[in-house]
Amino acid sequence: MITPVPIPHLPGFSSIIVEGHQLRGHPCLEQLQITVNNAFREGEHDRFPSIEHVITTPGVHGRCCVVFRDGDVDMTSPVATAMIKYYNPDVGVDPIRIIDRNGNVVNTSEFTKSEPGYDSEPADFLSITHWEPAAVAILSEDPSLKKLGLAVYCVNQLEIDLLRRLSEARRKRPAVPDIQNGNHGLQTTTGIRNLTFWIRCKEHAVPYWERRGYGLVQKKVYPKGVWGSRTELNIVTLKRDVSYS
Repeated sequence: MITPVPIPHLPGFSSIIVEGHQLRGHPCLEQLQITVNNAFREGEHDRFPSIEHVITTPGVHGRCCVVFRDGDVDMTSPVATAMIKYYNPDVGVDPIRIIDRNGNVVNTSEFTKSEPGYDSEPADFLSITHWEPAAVAILSEDPSLKKLGLAVYCVNQLEIDLLRRLSEARRKRPAVPDIQNGNHGLQTTTGIRNLTFWIRCKEHAVPYWERRGYGLVQKKVYPKGVWGSRTELNIVTLKRDVSYS
């Protein structure tokens, strides 16, 4: 089992970062599902309807960060978590309307065509340039955990881990012929690469993510009943661009 790492600026807490398949059989799995579902509760809808949804959400290339109290030696009771995964804006439900950052209603078909991520997760790790922090949650029934920064710690650690993995993968990838230059050169595995991190959240959470460098992209309005909502549901999309080498 993966050994949790102490969080230096948060005494009393430790964390792990795991791939989705490593959650299978982990002592925290069932409680992790409950923690996220309680944090995202919308009517009777569960963010993770089954254990399998928890395991598969990070995909092949994503990961999950989980925080525990140091006294939880068996790692059965997570207090905060987040995942990072390939960004796919297609949530399987068509919105009623899409509103851009200026408050204008846009043509749904034209706007969605320009968005990245409709294909299934690419097999090539290095080809993915759009990522999404998801299932960001803390144990909602414990008020002592609020404003400690545990959730954003999980997101930050996943971003650091992702950029490290991408940099390592680039260094290990052999140079390949540069077809665009008539095979006279080699594609470089050095230099600066750009990524975009995307956030989808409810409107009340927008200031939280804007303080962390994300900018508003659009708002999608879904009909009553989607994901158990009792009224029309507004989901806001934000993004932040980052570079790595």
